[in-house]
Amino acid sequence: MNTIRSALARAQVLLGNAPELAAIDARYESQLLLQHTLNANRAWLIAHENDSLPSAIEARFDALLQRRLKGEPMAYILGSREFYGLDLDVTPATLIPRPDTEILVDAALDRIPAGLALQVLDLGTGTGAIALAIAHQRPHAHVTAVDASQAALDIAISNNEVFAVKTDGGAKVVLFDRLSNYIADDSKRDNFCRAIINKLVEFSFERIFTQKFDFYATIFEYLIKDYNSNSGGKYAEYFTPHAVARIMAEILVPKAQQGQIKNVSVYDPSAGSGTLLMNVAHAIGENRCSIYTQDISQKSANLLRLNLILNNLVHSIPQVIQGNTLLHPYHKEGSELKRFDYIVSNPPFKLDFSDYRDELDSKANQQRFFAGIPKVKAKATDKMEIYQLFL
Repeated sequence: MNTIRSALARAQVLLGNAPELAAIDARYESQLLLQHTLNANRAWLIAHENDSLPSAIEARFDALLQRRLKGEPMAYILGSREFYGLDLDVTPATLIPRPDTEILVDAALDRIPAGLALQVLDLGTGTGAIALAIAHQRPHAHVTAVDASQAALDIAISNNEVFAVKTDGGAKVVLFDRLSNYIADDSKRDNFCRAIINKLVEFSFERIFTQKFDFYATIFEYLIKDYNSNSGGKYAEYFTPHAVARIMAEILVPKAQQGQIKNVSVYDPSAGSGTLLMNVAHAIGENRCSIYTQDISQKSANLLRLNLILNNLVHSIPQVIQGNTLLHPYHKEGSELKRFDYIVSNPPFKLDFSDYRDELDSKANQQRFFAGIPKVKAKATDKMEIYQLFL
């Protein structure tokens, strides 16, 4: 029965003489293989080098040694590789993270300020080394990793959970759908996704990302006009024009205060697509405030989440609630309604809420709806003054 010392000496000789492994450190790799076999560290090997090696352990060690002698990378044999301080799982289905790739992470970190909730996309993530290293070093950033492999798809599913919005009943509504699901023929889905990615990599997003708020505000105002198909109807997707929202934001946050305010909360009980909120957050500073919202419209909630993502306010997505603010206000501190530093709203002026009007008319709501609860209009329920409930 061989000792640990003799087993290591034999392995070192074999690895040192292997023509396929000319530039390796044979002694170091022998120790790594035996450490992996014994699930022990290097200090333990040195302290127990005269211990006998059981035959079953020696057989497993020899099997790993034979794989290495055939040229199989150590990372695949050990099943892991250290990268940027992280111990990453590695399989033959992925490329092995290389030390020089850490230079790419360094370059990315130089462009991602600490503390900001920026969006980072890793195309072809493989092991997830780059994405995980950036996420570890920039915990406020939201990193999306994309790959054709199932392992990366699991990451995408997890990421989709991050962007989900809760309803006032506790259910989750996800924002992103798998595009491939819209292709009925399974055999054509991979090619469809590759075609999209091939188009995206040809386009530089850097220019529009540097424009941030001003660029997206213009795009969203154009988008919401077409999206707002139910304007004026029940549960409509109301929106505040960008020019009006900018004026309202300057009244709430005068220029003299801009850049001075920090760690404040901004609430909109009838948020719509979030144009007013985005203007106020921009005046305060996107990294200086947290957004809280509630709105009954699912369509509006989708656009609001996109607005938050594109305007560096991803950290506020957990506070976006879809539901009836009047009946079931979600944001509370204990049993009391939560208090906010800023409350903004541009709710519909008149709307039919006759189906739940009587539920609101209770003693408990007298202080909350101090302006009174409008009566149901017998011949014009759509003209009920709902704005009074948001005062």
